[in-house]
Amino acid sequence: MGVLLAGRFVQGLGAGTLSGLSFSLVRVLFPARLWPRAIAVVSTVWGVATLLGPAVGGVFAEWGAWRAAFWTLLVATPLFAVLVERCLARQPAPAPRPATPLPVASLGLLLASVMAVSLAGTAARPLGNAAGVAVALALFAWFVRREQSGRSRLLPSGACDPRTPIGAVFATQFLLLVGITNEIFVPYFLQTLHGMTPLHAGYLSAAMSLGWSIGSVGSSGVSERGSRRAMVAGPLIEAAGLALLFVLMPVVGGVFAMGVALAAIGLGMGTGWPHLCARVYRFAEEAERDLASASLSVIVMIGNAFGSAFAGLITNMAGLTVPGGVAGAAHAAGWLYGLFTLAPLLALACAARVRRFSRVTVPA
Repeated sequence: MGVLLAGRFVQGLGAGTLSGLSFSLVRVLFPARLWPRAIAVVSTVWGVATLLGPAVGGVFAEWGAWRAAFWTLLVATPLFAVLVERCLARQPAPAPRPATPLPVASLGLLLASVMAVSLAGTAARPLGNAAGVAVALALFAWFVRREQSGRSRLLPSGACDPRTPIGAVFATQFLLLVGITNEIFVPYFLQTLHGMTPLHAGYLSAAMSLGWSIGSVGSSGVSERGSRRAMVAGPLIEAAGLALLFVLMPVVGGVFAMGVALAAIGLGMGTGWPHLCARVYRFAEEAERDLASASLSVIVMIGNAFGSAFAGLITNMAGLTVPGGVAGAAHAAGWLYGLFTLAPLLALACAARVRRFSRVTVPA
């Protein structure tokens, strides 16, 4: 397990670098009117990858050859480097800029906060769970205070204050991301509660990614008024999908309806995501637009990390391992989807603020 975690850490370094560059290049290479479409293309690539990932992973799980997933990627990854060399045009060297220090302290606080939530989920007693969550919240509050102090920052100015335009956008994105992290438990619930094979569970889980891709592409070309509506519609659709899973996942049957619910969760995320990212570019101060572009991948990391950690905490406290089995899984599924439905509902309130800011700062 130690070797596996170390390897995943190195994978994350590479993936985080590429993710940050993809958001930055959208702002640099495309005019503002095409930002939602370009971000939709990036989101679709994620969706396709996530659509194929669970299905391929299900095949490896059926064979009992989980290491083959890593060997397969090891063979495929060098092809990406070839594509970069052949497909990306070389640009003139930009004018030198002052070097900015890496915000090591902020990164460390975020990492420690996520780890505290994860450890809280493994505690055997409620007191340990509560202590872990309290430590995590304290560390995150410290992170926010550092970001607001104006020192070496990980995020642009105002990002941690939902009362500001860019802070409202980041809050909406964070909550939407938290809402979709339930997918890490979907294959287990489908296998344990509904008797599906790993391969079939993987395919059904991929409906969320398919919905994300459809939502991103389908909403990317709307007008400015449609863009403001999409930012509000996204959280509503995601909340509806989570509420449906809250009803269906703990009980036997309803597999098709659960597929529709999973697709709705992804559709809600994809419907609002391109327009929220475009607002980050527009709301950021001129001197911080590069930082704002790169910070989108940081928000993705924070949302996924905290969402996954809290999902583990909720399911463990709700009986996933003790008593475990079908009864434990059913109880854990009810608590997970019931509580996670709150995330997109809170995102809806934040999206309404973004919509109001957009009417002032973005011409119709």
